[in-house]
Amino acid sequence: EIEISSAAISGLWFCGGRVTYLSDLKAESYKFTPYLPQEWPLRTDRSVQGGPLRLRGIEYPKGLGLHSRCEVVYRLDGRYRQFQATIGIDDDTSGKGSSTFEVLVDGKSSYKSPLLTGMSPAVGIPPVNVSKARTLTLIVDFATLGDIQDHADWCQALLLN
Repeated sequence: EIEISSAAISGLWFCGGRVTYLSDLKAESYKFTPYLPQEWPLRTDRSVQGGPLRLRGIEYPKGLGLHSRCEVVYRLDGRYRQFQATIGIDDDTSGKGSSTFEVLVDGKSSYKSPLLTGMSPAVGIPPVNVSKARTLTLIVDFATLGDIQDHADWCQALLLN
């Protein structure tokens, strides 16, 4: 039993199962294909710039910070049943940037976002079925301005058991 004052609670999130955050797993591979010669690493629990993950004023403690164009692959080996995330262009772009986000399960597209900009609201990806899946691939792609300010966040990117 835990006691905590209601004033100390900023929010509750019910997931419906045991949770594994992608940022707590080691990626099987990460491939960055630059539009311009600058390199951008995969960041865990931080934006690609190294700051907090922040979409439209909301800060997220867990997730991935990426830059277009990139592809990150996680090995699932059938251990999970569902993938969820909230996606968008990080607030550190001051409203700039544009990308598309895609989720592949065993190499097949399971979700593709519309073009999102630094002004677009954050988007909750509908739950993606990953039961019996071997791999999960997340892709961030170029959009209207090449890769300028494409600071893409996969916030609360998680797998449910």
